[in-house]
Amino acid sequence: MRQESGPIGARTTSALASPRDWRRAVIAALALVSSAHPLLAQQSPSRVVSGTVVSATSLTPIQGADVRVQGSETGVLTDVSGRFRIADVGADQVTIVVRRIRFQPVTQTVRAGTTDLRLTMTEATVQLDEVVVTGTAVGTQQRSIGNSVSSISAAQELERSAVPDVGSLINARAAGVIVTSGSGRAGSGTGIAIRGRSTISLNQQPLLYIDGVRVANDVATGTRAQGGAGVARLNDIAPEDIESIEIIKGPAAATIYGTEASNGVIQIITKRGRASDKARWGLGFRQGTSWFQDPEGRLPTNYGKTSAGQVLTWNAMEMEKARGFDIWRNGRMQSYTGSVSGGSNLAQYYVSSTYDTDKGIEPNNYLDRFSGNANLNMTPSSKIDVNARVGYVTGTTHLGSDYGLGAMSGTLYGSPILAAAVPLTRGYGFNTPPEVV
Repeated sequence: MRQESGPIGARTTSALASPRDWRRAVIAALALVSSAHPLLAQQSPSRVVSGTVVSATSLTPIQGADVRVQGSETGVLTDVSGRFRIADVGADQVTIVVRRIRFQPVTQTVRAGTTDLRLTMTEATVQLDEVVVTGTAVGTQQRSIGNSVSSISAAQELERSAVPDVGSLINARAAGVIVTSGSGRAGSGTGIAIRGRSTISLNQQPLLYIDGVRVANDVATGTRAQGGAGVARLNDIAPEDIESIEIIKGPAAATIYGTEASNGVIQIITKRGRASDKARWGLGFRQGTSWFQDPEGRLPTNYGKTSAGQVLTWNAMEMEKARGFDIWRNGRMQSYTGSVSGGSNLAQYYVSSTYDTDKGIEPNNYLDRFSGNANLNMTPSSKIDVNARVGYVTGTTHLGSDYGLGAMSGTLYGSPILAAAVPLTRGYGFNTPPEVV
C-alpha cells in the first residue's frame, strides 16, 4: 500500500513489493537481531560450573577424574589440584557426573554459575585381573598359571554366616575341597582332602602357608593338648584376622612348592592396616552350644550271662535317667575378639587378639586359647617396603579320652556282669563312671 497527499486531498494506491524490496527487508531484520543478541547474552546468567574433586577418606585432590554433564558430551579432566571448569553447561540446572578408576561414580545436581563445587569420591575395589599368591616372591596373575586356584574372601563369608574356625570357613566354599572333623569334641582338629583321598594310611594334609611363611599343619601338632584325638594348627588362626584364602589344587603346584605339595597348598593372607584419618576399632563375640543328639536311640543295650545261665541287660541311659543324672551336658562355645587398624601413607598397622573358651558335652572336654596378631607395613620411600608380622598362640585343649577314660567308651563297653562284680563302677567299662572323668 502506498498513500500520497496533495493540495486538493489524499490519494491511495496499492502495488506489489518488488523482490529487491523483500531482500532489503530481510537484511534489515537480520541486522537488527544480530545487534540485539549480545544484549540478550549479557542479560542471561553465566553457564560456568567449576569446583574440586577430592577423596572421601584422605580429602586429597584426585587428578584425572572425568567430570561431565549428564546427557551431553561436555566434560573435562581434573588437574593435579583436583580442580575442573566447564565453560558452558548448556542449561540453568544440570547433573554433574564424575568417574575415576578405583572410585565409585559420583552424581550431583547443580545450578549454572556454581564456582565452588566440592565433590568427594569413595574408593572402590575394581577386579581387573585377579592376582594370587604362589611360592614365588611376587603375586601372579591367576590366568597365567596352570594350576587350579580357588579364592575365598573371608570378610564376605563371615558377613554371611558365623564360623567358629578356619576349617569351617573352608568347608563347602571351594570346589573339590572336603573338610572332615576329627570328632565332635571342642577343639578337635579337622582333616582336609583336596580332590579326594589319595592315601589310606599316609598323611594327606595339604601344605599351609600364612603370609608366605610355611606353618606345620599336621593334625597331631598344635597347642598343648590331652586326649585321644589331635588338634590342628589351622584352627589356631582367628577367622576375623583373615583377609582371603587361596587353595591350589593342581598337582603341578609341586613344581613351585616341591613334592610335598602333591596334596595341595592352602595360602592364608591375613588382614593389614590401611591409611585413614582415624583408627578403626573392631569388637566381636561368639556364643554357641553343642549337644549329643538322641543318645537313647544311638547307644546300645549290653547283655551279659551269669554262671547260672541267666541273661542280664544293661543300658547306661536308662540307669542314669532313673538316678536323675545326665551323662552328657550341653556344651558352650564362646569367643571374644578385638582389633584396631589404621595408619598413614608412611606406615599402616593391624593389631588383634582373640580369646576362645569352649566346653564340650563331656566333663573332661574343654578348650582355653588366647591368640594375638600384629601386622606392620612401612613405606619410607618409593623403593623401600617393609612388612612385619608377629603371631602368638597359647592355651590348653583337653579333648577327653578315647582310651577308657571317656564317658563314651565307658558307656559302650559297660556290662551288667561288671556291675554285679564291682558295684562302685555301676557297670561302666574300664571302671570309669561319667562323674569320675
